[in-house]
Amino acid sequence: MSRINVAQMIFSKTIGGAEAVAREIAHHLDKSKFNVTVIVNDEISSQYEGCSVTVLPIGKFTEIFPKRLLPKLLCKVCPSVFPRKPALPSAVQRVARLLEDYQMDVLHTHLWLDQHLASTLPEAAAKQVMTVHGVVDLDTRVRHPRHPALLHRVLSSADRLTSACRYFVDRLEAHGIPAAGRTSIIENGIRPELGEAKREPVRADERLTMTFLGGTRPAKGGEILIEALAIVVSELGRGKIHVDVLREVPPGSTLYRLIQQHCLQDHVSLVGYVPDNDHLRFISRNKLFVLPSLTEGVANTLMEAIGLDKAILATAVGGTPEVVTHDYNGYLCEPTPESLATGILFFIRNPEKLREYGAANHRLKARYYWPTVIKRYEELYTSLMEPS
Repeated sequence: MSRINVAQMIFSKTIGGAEAVAREIAHHLDKSKFNVTVIVNDEISSQYEGCSVTVLPIGKFTEIFPKRLLPKLLCKVCPSVFPRKPALPSAVQRVARLLEDYQMDVLHTHLWLDQHLASTLPEAAAKQVMTVHGVVDLDTRVRHPRHPALLHRVLSSADRLTSACRYFVDRLEAHGIPAAGRTSIIENGIRPELGEAKREPVRADERLTMTFLGGTRPAKGGEILIEALAIVVSELGRGKIHVDVLREVPPGSTLYRLIQQHCLQDHVSLVGYVPDNDHLRFISRNKLFVLPSLTEGVANTLMEAIGLDKAILATAVGGTPEVVTHDYNGYLCEPTPESLATGILFFIRNPEKLREYGAANHRLKARYYWPTVIKRYEELYTSLMEPS
């Protein structure tokens, strides 16, 4: 069988979880079976250096999606406010031409803008795979829901969907968007070599040291974490616990004010943004990884914590319970300060559980290594080439 031509297409201003997944797929696909091309905007094209793939930057993000067109796209998010319809003819024509010139068999998209663009391509351009990396916009607890009719139209144009967890599929189905019968559940992967390169010894510290990577992002539950810390300090006194908070926490933010209000400055280090995957050093050196999310899929950082053999304290939301089993490789709680505080106190009073849960993740992590996960994508692409 001849090699299959696969294009990973993703448009984004920055590098995040979905962008990292697209890169890892491109990097790990078996090059003896797949010709791999990446279609991206200029700002993120450099992340594919060293991947042995063809990279096709098609312009700056604002050139692909000019500002004057963004309100038109937003009309579909909230049509009562933005009544105009989106039109992206120039970018569509460029992508369609690339697919034809490079004779692409499969086009795999990852984020909302590239998926919306892909849904407007000629039907015969390539078989389409769309990965659902999140459904926050369908969760009214976090923000106004995206217009389900548009999401239905875009995702319906795909030949196949993938998702890192069953939770995303259930949320789509709940909004009338058919997904169950045509979605492959493929977990996010772990890069073992990166984790080992960043691994550090655990702090020789009597305190329970924790890593929180969510900064001020509301969905990540930083405010719940600070309220929980206040409960723990009130019950046990000072000196028992410390948390490193990564990502920026501006002085005017609610999270910052809560730390000041509860006088937790000695218990919280505001690390800010760290480059070059150095967040893995913090996960590695601290004893517990905490994910107090209000809503979640399967966080890449959660997978990285598993890869670094860390015990996990997480809220039982979204896809997290599909990866973390309570009292096996982590502790699951409700997304409230009281429940999270109970979890923190559990580890302080039962420190042996840090080693026990970490050892469980050491046993689990091999199933999530990218060389294993990529075989699922390879099987999916190959199946799309089979006669129907």
